[in-house]
Amino acid sequence: AATMSYIWEKAEEITNEVSQRSGIPIDAIFSGYRGKSVVAARHEVMALCHKHGYSLPEIGRFFNRDHTTVLHAVRKMNHKALA
Repeated sequence: AATMSYIWEKAEEITNEVSQRSGIPIDAIFSGYRGKSVVAARHEVMALCHKHGYSLPEIGRFFNRDHTTVLHAVRKMNHKALA
């Protein structure tokens, strides 16, 4: 079986990129903090992970959240992109 780190390599890369671009620390992105800028960064990471082929349950596991939370983030980001 593939190791965990291999599976999450791209997800970690995305998280690093968003963290650097947004100035939001990685631990804040993974935290339960609900401040606007942190949530925006977290949603962006979730949506980008989904775009890169991760399933909703996989992204949920990566963030230790329910897949429906990820679905909400992805939908919200798609809506923002269209607006």
